[in-house]
Amino acid sequence: VNVILVAISTLLVYFMLFYIAPAVSKTSPEYAQGSQMVQTHSLDTVLDYKSEHMTQQTAQELWMHLPFCMYQPQVDADLQAGALTVTYTQIDQPEFEVQKTVVYNSTMAFALLDDLRQITFDLDGQTVTVARSAVTGSYDDFEHILTASVWMSELKKPLENADFVASQFAALTAEEPQA
Repeated sequence: VNVILVAISTLLVYFMLFYIAPAVSKTSPEYAQGSQMVQTHSLDTVLDYKSEHMTQQTAQELWMHLPFCMYQPQVDADLQAGALTVTYTQIDQPEFEVQKTVVYNSTMAFALLDDLRQITFDLDGQTVTVARSAVTGSYDDFEHILTASVWMSELKKPLENADFVASQFAALTAEEPQA
């Protein structure tokens, strides 16, 4: 009888630790808040938005799960052209964080939305445009960027480096890095 009780207790603890606790934590405000910046964003929060055909709703919902979602970006989709315009207002972040977020969010959007061709970011009046070809050509293994190991090695870790952020932002937006 004691052996059975110990086995049941062990299974119950295992189930709580590895199934219930992670599911509950993903719905917590702290988890959502942690996804608001590039350095704390989790790939898992956006994988459900992988789609061959973009819709206005899919694009809007995706942007509410990407870094800087706390600024409630306005997302307008031109489905015929495969283009998005993403408008952020009242951004109170350093330029480095803004550039890092443009690089990260554009990479994620192009990886997730197969028919997306161009994103125009309106960042408190500063407009930058990123083309799919610029993003796909700037990674060694873009085809697999949604794989956790590739995402970490080619996108997430390099974005910790200010020089990488500046050069990648310049390459994606066809602007010269600011000294």
